[in-house]
Amino acid sequence: MQPSTNITGLYGLILEHEGINFALFDEYLKLEQLCCNWDAMILQSGALLSEVIPELGGMERTVRESMQTGSEISIQRINRTRNNENLYLDLRLIPFENKLLVVLKDTSKYGAMEQNIIQQRNETLLLNNELEKSRKLLEELSALDDLTKLPNRRAAHQIFQHKLQYAKIKQYPLSVIFLDLDNFKKINDRYGHENGDLALKFLANILQSHIRSEDTAIRWGGDEFVIMLADSENEGAKRIANLLISALEEHPVKLLSDVNFHIKASMGICQIKPSQFEEAGLLDVIRTADHAMYISKRNGGKQITCLDLEATKE
Repeated sequence: MQPSTNITGLYGLILEHEGINFALFDEYLKLEQLCCNWDAMILQSGALLSEVIPELGGMERTVRESMQTGSEISIQRINRTRNNENLYLDLRLIPFENKLLVVLKDTSKYGAMEQNIIQQRNETLLLNNELEKSRKLLEELSALDDLTKLPNRRAAHQIFQHKLQYAKIKQYPLSVIFLDLDNFKKINDRYGHENGDLALKFLANILQSHIRSEDTAIRWGGDEFVIMLADSENEGAKRIANLLISALEEHPVKLLSDVNFHIKASMGICQIKPSQFEEAGLLDVIRTADHAMYISKRNGGKQITCLDLEATKE
């Protein structure tokens, strides 16, 4: 005997149009009645719940407990396939007078819309991620010097603040070296600007290979470079500066005309003591180190001069 239906006419058409199906099960979870087009299944009265809805197989105990407590069970997005198309079904199990009312709604059209929304959202997230990567790359590129690939003056402020904060935590002094080439104009005038660029790139490589990993070399502009030294007092900064002078003496830059040219540099050092951290600003520190560098130049070049931060303050 095929299960009968209690709802006909207009209500039945509306329910069928909305994709809503009903099934009533007795206390033993055996089918009593069906309503509407239950996915074109031919079922007999007495069919078990797991036969009518295979997805509920193994859940009989949970369903019986819900019938005893009167609590409803809701399951969203049951996935089925019909005619090679995905179906999305929402399921509600409602205890009703020692029986179980099962409401099955076909939400495929909403599911398809939801999947489309999810896909669009994922595509948007992917696009946003790519844009963020591009933004960060452009930001990084804008903070690098095109020629030497060292951080540029724009990045110097952020680097200085980072090292200053670290120095405050450790309560160690922070030193800054200002370096200017003594004979750079000679290269440009005699050998041309292309060779001048080679000399600057060579100097950048010397700096990167002879300073510590915690230190940072920056191209300030032209043939001027700044080296920020973490955890370093004047004597430690002087040792690094002397190491750089020795490296430049030992390693000439090979110009395009196969000429080996030794570049020379004057350096000025400004040390920032822990007691000066609160008042230390990058421009004041650079001004002091730059002033020390000019003293080195006036004394013949290829020298190192140290000045305290207070030296150039009015």
